[in-house]
Amino acid sequence: MGFIETFLKKDVGEVTKKDIEAFVSRKIEENLNLDYKDIRAFHDFDELSKDVSAFANSSGGLLILGISEEIKKGNRVLKILPKEITWGDETLSKEQLEDNLNSKIQPRINGLRIIPVREGNGSLRIIFLIDIPQSDNPPHMASSNKYYKMLCCINIL
Repeated sequence: MGFIETFLKKDVGEVTKKDIEAFVSRKIEENLNLDYKDIRAFHDFDELSKDVSAFANSSGGLLILGISEEIKKGNRVLKILPKEITWGDETLSKEQLEDNLNSKIQPRINGLRIIPVREGNGSLRIIFLIDIPQSDNPPHMASSNKYYKMLCCINIL
């Protein structure tokens, strides 16, 4: 079972717009295994390669490309929560995302899954669930020629 099934409580092929909306409404905080990115990050493959390789170099995780972040400052702790779905248009493709991530991360991450979720039947608007397993072959280097790892808990001093 991957992180999509763990967080969304559904089989990969059954995830719909309603499931994503329900997930956003649960306000699950970003953590060692969960990250949100606005769909505008789709073309920033260098930044995405850092996030994806960090998950693979750690314990794996789910990056939802198509959910904006809401930052809440609490008692010396910064919380990053999902804000809203940011749908992309028909020019965004799973293949382009997969090809660019595979070319930017070395060595390639085995078991990386990219699942497109469309707004509705026949809709051209889309987001992506990127399910990154913990790697059996770390470390993975991002396009910056650096190695990244997920860290826990952001504190405000």
